[in-house]
Amino acid sequence: MKNVTLFILILATISMAACASERKDKAWAQIYEGLKARERMVHPASEPPRQESQTYEQYKRERHEELKKEAPGQDETGR
Repeated sequence: MKNVTLFILILATISMAACASERKDKAWAQIYEGLKARERMVHPASEPPRQESQTYEQYKRERHEELKKEAPGQDETGR
């Protein structure tokens, strides 16, 4: 029961953060950074990483480029 309550609380917090942000990208960036931080806490490395992990902006840029390669005839909205 405690885990269910915690899950609902976390979900509500994320939802409120997404609604409160001025831009949708800002909310997604915060979620992305939060998940990276959680991953570092759950699976700590025995040695420091050789390369700094990418930011949300880098991820978004790379994803956009990959989507353009896969569907060159589509515009940004995917139509």
